[in-house]
Amino acid sequence: MDRGRLGTLSAIGLTAIAFQFLLYTGYYIRMRRSIADWKQLQGDAPIHYSLTTDTLRATSKLGSTELRWNVFRELVEHPDYFLLAMGQSGHLTLPRQDVPADALQFIRERLSSRRIPTMPS
Repeated sequence: MDRGRLGTLSAIGLTAIAFQFLLYTGYYIRMRRSIADWKQLQGDAPIHYSLTTDTLRATSKLGSTELRWNVFRELVEHPDYFLLAMGQSGHLTLPRQDVPADALQFIRERLSSRRIPTMPS
């Protein structure tokens, strides 16, 4: 392969890497702004959760959402929180200190097949 062709391939490769970096950086900045905006709107107002055999419902001053248990792809337990992951579409974080023990056990049972071992603190 001659030097001219190698230089062209290198330029194309570097351009592709730079483009990916810019896309990722833009996505990251957008996500951080979105989270900051949500935190500013929500403030210290509580979020209330209700659990049924079919759904988990979250209600706050900003509105409410109801999710079927089958949308959760995995449960990650940490000593301070439960992380209910919904694949690439997001996750729901439940602080353990604010959730009764029987509710935590109910969540474990609903997501038992998708549970990841408890993370160390």
